[in-house]
Amino acid sequence: MHSYRNLATLSLAITLELFIGSPLATWAQGMRSQFQEVAINWTPPNRGTPAQTEGAGTRDQATCAANEETPNPPLTALMPINSLALTVAERPTFFVYIPATSAQTAELVLKDENEENVYTANITLPGKPGIVSISLPDTVKPLETGKTYRWYFDMVCNSGKRIFLDRLMVQRIEPSQALQSQLQQAKAGALPNVYAQNGLWYDTLMALALLRRSASNNATSTAQWKQLLESAGLKEIAEKPLIDCCTIQSSTVSNPVETQRANSPASSN
Repeated sequence: MHSYRNLATLSLAITLELFIGSPLATWAQGMRSQFQEVAINWTPPNRGTPAQTEGAGTRDQATCAANEETPNPPLTALMPINSLALTVAERPTFFVYIPATSAQTAELVLKDENEENVYTANITLPGKPGIVSISLPDTVKPLETGKTYRWYFDMVCNSGKRIFLDRLMVQRIEPSQALQSQLQQAKAGALPNVYAQNGLWYDTLMALALLRRSASNNATSTAQWKQLLESAGLKEIAEKPLIDCCTIQSSTVSNPVETQRANSPASSN
């Protein structure tokens, strides 16, 4: 019996030794390495500030005209559900999924804590469904750290009706010395994970978007983008394409005048 056990142990050891040096083992090690590269460790922040619990989708499933098919998914802001949306950027970039629509223009509005307009932009839509990004221009005063801003995005129908996203939060924070050190040392491919681990939603999205646009066929950045959106409750748009957009028709900085939102048909719900 002892001889049988010794023989079995020896056989197992030989098998393991042969496997370790085999092409199959090399493949398995490569798969583990690739998985580690792909993983985005999104860590929602816990800062005692009210989370973004609504507004990531449209108030209703409305379309511009009665004969249009109801979009699925609808107009959607790329925002984490039940989590703060932070940034270290002075002028962050906002991401929105635009469904198929007859609307040709949109409006982006940024307001401060006093509901005063900071920035308004009229935008030409791309004419096809996909995820677009709109960055605040250099003419906008840098967001103040520690203050909560709200942004709004309306698709403007030809009839004047608006399909909108409202009161979406953005808060700029001052990066710690440790974070600054991490960001300075990180290579471009590692930046998204640094931002994600520090709960910086807007910066994580922007870093991944830049990687995807610079190398659209890169499997790692594509997988990271999908994983991040799915982890934030945005599975329905996780595989939607990034679209180059948008042409700014006109913009206004620090304009306190409220737009037509209060009187629009879409705001009556």
